[in-house]
This record gives sequence, structure tokens and C-alpha cells, in this order.
Amino acid sequence: MTERRALRVEVRAPEDTPGKFEAIVVRYGVVDTYGTRFRAGCFTESLEERLPRICWGHDWTEPIGRYVDYRDNVDSLTLMGELDDFDAVPRARQCHAQLRSGTIDQFSIGFVRKADEHRSDAMDITRAELEEASPVIIASVPGTKLVSVRSAGGGAGMVTEDLLAGLARKVSRGELSQHEAEVALALAAGETPAGKKEPVEDPPDPDELIAQILGDDPEMLDTIERWS
Repeated sequence: MTERRALRVEVRAPEDTPGKFEAIVVRYGVVDTYGTRFRAGCFTESLEERLPRICWGHDWTEPIGRYVDYRDNVDSLTLMGELDDFDAVPRARQCHAQLRSGTIDQFSIGFVRKADEHRSDAMDITRAELEEASPVIIASVPGTKLVSVRSAGGGAGMVTEDLLAGLARKVSRGELSQHEAEVALALAAGETPAGKKEPVEDPPDPDELIAQILGDDPEMLDTIERWS
């Protein structure tokens, strides 16, 4: 099963090397909200076999480049990325510009856990296969337990990868604001959106909300507005 972890990152995208950037995408030894912790060197085997790809907002139908090198030390994993041709892949141009401006300052990795060890304070991930590392617009929902996304089914406390990608696309196209996307994620996860004082009658079913968002159902905006 593919898992996701998001991190606010340090990115360098110099002007003199268009299309290239480097980002710290993993910090080792830090316990996340899932109670897991990456151990230094857990991705070594995977990185030596195949470097991950760059996707836009976890959308595997929108690959925008590849990672060409990495720097792995006891504290963190840094990936060196090379975006595809800006004219052939316009999203790559957008990604590079927004990495430089700071509009995008979060990355989320997709990985498959291969081995772990239970410790008193956390579960250490000791070996994992790194599939991709994506620049993301929405990596977390303030005030909820959602800090990353797992590719499991929807429902209370869980958000699908497809939902996150769908919301990211809508935000990037200007169809949803950041706040509206956060409300949608909170609703899909079975949470009350931040700032909502009184409960609303007939709360939306999470699965129906996800279907509306991914299917561009106009009722989706009405539902989000009622909860905003």
C-alpha cells in the first residue's frame, strides 16, 4: 500500500539553471502524526535502484519531471529535481516559478513500507521504496489530524489520494479557494471545519462529497458554502 507524508520544505530553484531545483523532502528521526518515524538510510536501497518521479499534486497522470540525484545523510534526504521542457509541459514552468516565489513550499512523498520496528514512542520505518515526491498545494488541514494522505478508501478519518489531487487541481485552476479546499477535506475526513460554530443539519456523506468533487458536481460548492 502506498503511503503519503507531507513536509514543509527548504527549496532552492536558482534562476541560472531553469527547470532544476533541490528540496529536502524527508527529515529523519522525527515522529509524525501517524506515530511513525523514518530512520536514516531507509530509502537507500530504493534510491540506488530507481530515482523517484515528480508529479503535480500527486496526480500520476501529470508527471512533470524526474529526480536526477540525491543527498542522503543522518538528518534528511534531499532530492535534486529536473523539470521537463517548459513549452512541452506548461505545468513544469508553473511549478518552477512557484517554487522560486515560495507559493509552493510543501512536498509530499509517496512510498511503500517494506520493514519497520516498533519502539516505545513510535514505529520506526527502517526500509521503504520511494515512488514519487510531489510539490503540493494542500498538504495538511489546519486543526485536524490530516497531515498526509494514504491511498485507502474514503470515510471518517481518512482521505483518498484522488480527492487530494482533485482538490489541488481545482485550487490551481482557481475553482476553489484554499479555505474551501480545507473545508472539503475536513468534511470528507469526518471533521467539523475550523471556525464552524453550530452544526448544520444533514451533514454530507463523505463518499458522496468525494464523488461530487471528483466529478465536478455543482452541488459540491453549495455543500462547502453551507459549512464555510
